[in-house]
Parts: sequence; structure tokens; C-alpha cells
Amino acid sequence: MKTPFRVLLLCAVGLVGQQALAANVSATFNASVTLTSVCRVKTGSDNQTLSFGTYIAFQGGAQNAAGINIDFECTRGFAAAPTVAFDTGTDMTSTAAAATATGEGVVAGLRYTLAVAAGAITAGSAATTSSTGTADTYRYAVSGAMPAGQAGTHNPGLLTQVRQLIITY
Repeated sequence: MKTPFRVLLLCAVGLVGQQALAANVSATFNASVTLTSVCRVKTGSDNQTLSFGTYIAFQGGAQNAAGINIDFECTRGFAAAPTVAFDTGTDMTSTAAAATATGEGVVAGLRYTLAVAAGAITAGSAATTSSTGTADTYRYAVSGAMPAGQAGTHNPGLLTQVRQLIITY
């Protein structure tokens, strides 16, 4: 009976001795990335309509459009807000890219003007070990007006001219 007890005691001491020999060793390494900063149109801000409503030929007063807001999501921490401009082309103009922009266009033979205010930023949040963080959001308020007294061009129905708001970051 003493021999089996001694064997068990020796085994237990051997296991304790092995645990006492355990040690930690570490190696240092770097986690790195090359980030390409971008801005994109926020979901729900694309393909909106700047509606001038119904314009009656030769009407006495200007026709203002119901304004729209266009949001862009951007990488956090830009040193300066993006500049803004409208697209240009046939019957479309824009001022040079700057903090604000104005432009003109023609739809249904009616001249209209555009204006966009400087982007209002909503700061995003940084990523953490439990969150991916959020983007900085720049909101641009676009407005428009049609001058009074225009004849227009007869073409029944709703007519549109596709325009773009361009930011440079």
C-alpha cells in the first residue's frame, strides 16, 4: 500500500515541478496599413429631384424650388472641408469649385439658377476595439429659382435636366 502511495506522490510532485518551469516569451510586431481616403454619396442622398413645381409661361414672379440636402460620407479628419461645384455642359454652368457654388441651367426652355451652401460637417466617431466607427458627413443644401416672365418651350409633361453636385477633397 505504501508503494502505490509513493508513486502517486512522485507523480504529483513531478507535475507541480513542470508547471513551475513554464515561462512566457514575446515577440514585438507592427500592425500597419496604407489608407486611401475617400468620400462617397451617402445612401439616400443620390437621385433626388430639385422640384420647381409648375411654372406658368410668362408668370409674374420667380419660381423657387423646394431645396434638397445632399450628404457625402468621408474619411474622418480632413484638414479642410471639400470644395463644391455643379457639373457643366450644354445648357449647364457652374462657378469654380469653392466652399460654395452657383450655377445655371435650362429645362423646358426655362432658365434656372442653382446655389449650394458650404458643407455642414457632422463629425464621425473613431474606431475602437468594439466599434468600426463612423464617417464624417458633409451636408450640402442645394436651392434653385426660375426667373419670372419666361416663355418656355412647348413639350407637354414633366421635363428634367440631370445635374450633378461635385465635391473635391
